[in-house]
Amino acid sequence: MTMNSYPVIDSQLCQVLSQVSRKKKKNKKRILFFDRDAFSDNTKYLYLHMVKNQQIECIWCTWNESVYDMLIQHNLPVHLIGKIMMQLSIYFWKQK
Repeated sequence: MTMNSYPVIDSQLCQVLSQVSRKKKKNKKRILFFDRDAFSDNTKYLYLHMVKNQQIECIWCTWNESVYDMLIQHNLPVHLIGKIMMQLSIYFWKQK
């Protein structure tokens, strides 16, 4: 499953993240890395390099459960996008 397979979800995700971004205080020492259904390419190597820096919080964000499981097994910071969407939905539901 890739993010682009679900354009309606992509649009909704962007809207929700945009709303959260406006409401939440920014953490300038946090970097989110997003994949395209794989833990690979330059993004992977930049993430692996940056995650060693103790002054910056780096988090890999993925839709892919196998990527999520692999990073968890290696004790690397990772978020499964589906879980984030559920948390955001609960947050906005409570705000109403």
